[in-house]
Amino acid sequence: MGAKMILAPSSWAVPPERLGEAYGEEWKMPFRHLSSKFGVDVFSVSNIGPVVDGAWAGWTCIGNSIAVTDNGCSTTMLTYGERAEEVKLIDSSH
Repeated sequence: MGAKMILAPSSWAVPPERLGEAYGEEWKMPFRHLSSKFGVDVFSVSNIGPVVDGAWAGWTCIGNSIAVTDNGCSTTMLTYGERAEEVKLIDSSH
């Protein structure tokens, strides 16, 4: 239909024992698949703060962001508070 990008708002919540760990690897493969299959860039950002109700109560949304280029190869991941111009490309291969 002519889309140039996919924007995927998210809520990446992690349990207390995973706070401070690298997070987001779970999303690289599906986002790479989408970008290469449809030839579009994929961007996603997460909200920030504690989850206070529901199945994930006690977890924390950590504000990570991910971007994948339209060929599915280049991925940039930012943790909360990082700025894109300060982060080098994390992975440039499948």
